[in-house]
Amino acid sequence: MSSCESGVCVSELKSMTQFNDIVSGAKLVIIMFRAPWCGICVTTTPLFDDIARLADRSKVTFYYVDTEKHGPMEVALQLNIREIPTFKAYKNKCCVGEVVGINTAGLKNLVDDNV
Repeated sequence: MSSCESGVCVSELKSMTQFNDIVSGAKLVIIMFRAPWCGICVTTTPLFDDIARLADRSKVTFYYVDTEKHGPMEVALQLNIREIPTFKAYKNKCCVGEVVGINTAGLKNLVDDNV
């Protein structure tokens, strides 16, 4: 089980500089790329939140990227995000996995297979 500061288990990723900082370590980073108008994103967000809440926070951190905001949009463009929701896993500056769309088992495996 994990603990989340003030009940918040997923942080917002706001810039390419922040992205470069968070993916540079050995700790697994899972990022959900989403948009407020995306119905599938709205449906999938609670699942992502639940996975984050149950994860071992000493081994993995979770972030959202709102592709509609200017800074985060730059992150999505530079990482070639073509569909949302997209979930990407990073470790030691490398992308170690990706899940596109609603795929509950795939999302859980993205975390479990890479911690």
